[in-house]
Amino acid sequence: MPCSPDTYSVQSNAAALDAPVDPLAGLGLDDEARARLAAALAEALRGGRATIELPTPHGDGGVRTLAIAPASARPEQRDGRIDSDDVRLGDVLEAIDEHIYAGELHPDGRYTEVFAGPGLARLLGGAPLLPAEEAYDAAIHPDDRALYDAATTQQRLGEQVELEYRLVGLDGVTRWVRERVVPRPPRADGVIEVRGIVSDITRQHSMSRELATALTEANQLNVELDQARIEADRLARTDPLTGLVNRRAFVEAAQEALAGGGADIAILMVDCDRFKSVNDTRGHHVGDAVLVEVAHRLRGTARSSDVVGRWGGEEFVVLARGCADDDAAREVAGRLRLAIGSAPVEIDGEAPQPVTISLGVARARGPAAAASLIVEADRALYAAKRRGRDRAVLVTELTDRDLEAEEPEAIRIASGLGIVAGIRSGDADVQPDQADAIVTAIAKELALDPGTTLSARLGALLHDVGYLAVPDTTLARARRGDPAAVEALRAHGPIGATLVARVPALAAAAPIVHHHEERYDGTGAPDGLRAETIPLPARIVATAIAYLEHLRDVDDHAHALERVRAEAGRRLDPGFVDALVRALAHRSELLA
Repeated sequence: MPCSPDTYSVQSNAAALDAPVDPLAGLGLDDEARARLAAALAEALRGGRATIELPTPHGDGGVRTLAIAPASARPEQRDGRIDSDDVRLGDVLEAIDEHIYAGELHPDGRYTEVFAGPGLARLLGGAPLLPAEEAYDAAIHPDDRALYDAATTQQRLGEQVELEYRLVGLDGVTRWVRERVVPRPPRADGVIEVRGIVSDITRQHSMSRELATALTEANQLNVELDQARIEADRLARTDPLTGLVNRRAFVEAAQEALAGGGADIAILMVDCDRFKSVNDTRGHHVGDAVLVEVAHRLRGTARSSDVVGRWGGEEFVVLARGCADDDAAREVAGRLRLAIGSAPVEIDGEAPQPVTISLGVARARGPAAAASLIVEADRALYAAKRRGRDRAVLVTELTDRDLEAEEPEAIRIASGLGIVAGIRSGDADVQPDQADAIVTAIAKELALDPGTTLSARLGALLHDVGYLAVPDTTLARARRGDPAAVEALRAHGPIGATLVARVPALAAAAPIVHHHEERYDGTGAPDGLRAETIPLPARIVATAIAYLEHLRDVDDHAHALERVRAEAGRRLDPGFVDALVRALAHRSELLA
């Protein structure tokens, strides 16, 4: 771990000397020792050097010698380790953001430093008064102490370490850092030499904060559902406010209904129009009363064979049977909309509250996955809201204009997440924008509809987004070839699909992210799907990724295509391989 010898510089800073906090407080020194240290610091501030012996901070009766030099002084030789070349190296290290260090771990638990770059002050928010190893140790965030100590233990076992933790700087700023440490095999005397680099990743950590928050919410939801299931199965499957089935129970019911073919089933996503204004202007107690009444009217209007659930917030979802064609599905949506909008909601002691709803309708036209049908209905719902609300829109009524309205926001968000995921996974050679371009070209060759094309493009950009939720320790072990960690990474598809499904603009890509590593012959992951049972956009994404992976390995377009052709019928869909070949032949700009 980073530290430095007991030699440190003192910056001449009058404002710091006038600060109300005693800079020598907390050192564990008696008055006489503090007086001697203050005199030595004063000498350094006048441009001189001073050497002083002080008690060790461990209370073991030992002493330590501190050599205090002014900040402007050139470094002196220390056992021959610093010479003119080191000075020039220091000048170079001043220009980079990372802190680089080398040290020795002794069998008795001590750490001594061989070399330290000049970046430590940036990480600590200023030059420390304490010896740097003590200042750094004191800066470790209390919540990260156990992680930090465990990493030190790993080094002593000869393991390479990569971890992220927080430092609380002298300037009061909390910084996130990433440290990578490589230990060498122990010498004959038992000493382990270590080399390390510490980087400030505060900005990157801030960029991923929203995604981390969404992941935390998802984890919390799972915990809450587990607790509710233990308490009572009914509570685990019921929305406590409205009494409707909850999201999980609805998805299970939809999967069961669709398992038989689903030819007469439609899913309707329902959203209360401008509901936020109800909470803002009349209070949450009125908002809750409105949601309870909307749930009551939806359940009272639906048939006994239908399933009505609360999806979340002001959104509801209905599984309707007997919808053999679009007219039947449109009639069900009309009855639900009339039931809500025909009369205001009466609330005790409050003025009546007018309420309208928008609906998106997706009808199963043969075997379908519940998740895919819900995504389609959600897309139609957003089209209904864009068209003015208080209306129903079927998926079959979506126009190119509706899909184009979704694309700018969705592609922008997906592109940003894809770049971050690529960096984290360490697989930056398969760039998300390259995969997007290849997928778009294949879709054009196949003359796919705009909705399928958009889903495939989002899947190409987001296929590795699950790496954002993989623990750092797992990634580090996988890079070292650890079999268990490599196997754990195979779950990044389903993890990524869970994250993507929580973002409305990206939800259409969830099935593609989940299944992008399936194989055409059925030997892939995570579900072992084969041939046409793999979602069509996922097969397109797999073809694009395969080509880019081979191109990375051989750096030759023709050779890469030979490898892709060899995988037709095994890893890849033969029809999409042919489409890729045609696309690359017609669009020379892709080869650049």
